[in-house]
Amino acid sequence: MKVFSKTLLAVAGFLLGHDPCRAQNLNSVWSEWETSAVTKKGPDRANGLFVYFHAQSHDALELPIAILFIEMAKVAQWDILRINRLLDLDEESLDGRILEVVADEIGRARQAGYKQIIVGGVSRGGWLALLAATLPGVDAVIGLAPGTTSLERQELERTRDVLAQKLAGAKAKRIAAFFFDGDPREAVDERRSAVVRRALQSTGSRYMIVDRPADLYGHAAAGSGRVVRRYRDCLLQFVQDVIEAAGEVQCSRPSGYAIGSDIGFAAPVGPLKLPPGASPAMASFWGRWEGDDDLGSYVIMDAVDAQKKVIVFRTGYSNHPWGREPRTWRRDISFELNEGDGHLLDMNPPESHMLIVLLPRSETELEFKHVVRTQQGFLTFRIITLRKQSDKGVNR
Repeated sequence: MKVFSKTLLAVAGFLLGHDPCRAQNLNSVWSEWETSAVTKKGPDRANGLFVYFHAQSHDALELPIAILFIEMAKVAQWDILRINRLLDLDEESLDGRILEVVADEIGRARQAGYKQIIVGGVSRGGWLALLAATLPGVDAVIGLAPGTTSLERQELERTRDVLAQKLAGAKAKRIAAFFFDGDPREAVDERRSAVVRRALQSTGSRYMIVDRPADLYGHAAAGSGRVVRRYRDCLLQFVQDVIEAAGEVQCSRPSGYAIGSDIGFAAPVGPLKLPPGASPAMASFWGRWEGDDDLGSYVIMDAVDAQKKVIVFRTGYSNHPWGREPRTWRRDISFELNEGDGHLLDMNPPESHMLIVLLPRSETELEFKHVVRTQQGFLTFRIITLRKQSDKGVNR
């Protein structure tokens, strides 16, 4: 990580009640400007400051900032200030001390002139970010898969209730919390999302609870490109909209980056009916198909022509957020039907060894496979499940 400046924060209060080996480390929490992923603009040019809490780690400096927050900061023109913590002092009993440090940082940022301050984090960092909703000067918080270290059911229920109790005293006016199916921290009788929702209902905050979103599974889902694809734009609107009334809101994803608007043809391009003379076998492929993968890549395929064994799709691809290849591409692709197993094969790939194969999985699902042709056969390096769009859906 390239660091523009670094401020070491001596947390002397951490030494009280702890053993001498811990007392040897005076600089247990410190802040750093993130400059490798975003350009630091300063309070006069930046539209806001994003304060980031990382997950728990033996080496905090080795943990990259969650890609969702990097992408949000790029679009919104925010600076990023990272709050680092040493593992041996990173425990729930010291949350108050950590937040005191962050409160001082926020106070300095306000005095420096930052117009808006957003706090976010993942896992243990998501927990601390949500607790930061109680601090003065914080405009918005985003907690992804929040939690502490213990996975024992009794502890999970206790920390769930502690989080709700803290959020009931929130000062931040916009609060977003994400909870993922398959996260071991969700192994409680009453879901954490429900308890947090009840707590936020008693505040004057505007809040968004994203509970078990489709195709995002496990604790690690918080760091996926799919989270960026689906929630970047609606979260930006949520945290930046300062005039909306208090209460719960939903993430609206019918437009923008979430459905690949950067590809350049969000509207349908093909006729609704199969052309005359086309093989009936093409009927199941006809229409518009869209889908993403867990990296955040997005594909749109719109059927524009069909013959006996050939179908043409106007195809658009939007790369995942950290991809090095071109961000988007668009081209008409002719596919030939293999009547043996029903798959479609790219007839004229731009590179002879790289081609696209389409495999029908159901009436509404089509598997998009990007493969490399080798002497031994085909090697798959990307699979994206595409879903058929209704003629009366938002894209029609």
